[in-house]
Amino acid sequence: MGKKRKPAEITSFLGPEVHMDGVLSFSGAIRLDGRIDGSVQSEDGFIVIGEQAVVKGDVRVSRARIMGKIDGDIHAAREVALSPTGKVRGDIRCPDVVIASGAQFNGNCIMNKGRRAVAFSGAEKISASPLSPETVEEGKKN
Repeated sequence: MGKKRKPAEITSFLGPEVHMDGVLSFSGAIRLDGRIDGSVQSEDGFIVIGEQAVVKGDVRVSRARIMGKIDGDIHAAREVALSPTGKVRGDIRCPDVVIASGAQFNGNCIMNKGRRAVAFSGAEKISASPLSPETVEEGKKN
């Protein structure tokens, strides 16, 4: 088993009353519950997009947890997790992707070699892999 990652401590918070136009740059961990019309960038940062948050622009971070809405591409060095309330319209490019049941994702997912996408519903996890013709035929029978 791999080491458990220590949760990032949120050091900055942009509340629901925040509406920003332009580029949000940060380091560390941030939670956004407002609206950004522009891009978000952090070389090593972790961002939480709250349920009411809206980002209209690209997001470039190390890690992201999406519970709100992003209209733009996401580039993450480590991982992206879409919660059941998360909505993404754009491409996701990162090594690890987790998409919860109920999340909405309309775009392409580009992952580095050697990593895999994971979809989950509740506590069970399912590894997503290319479907072979045999798997497709078995699914049709069930």
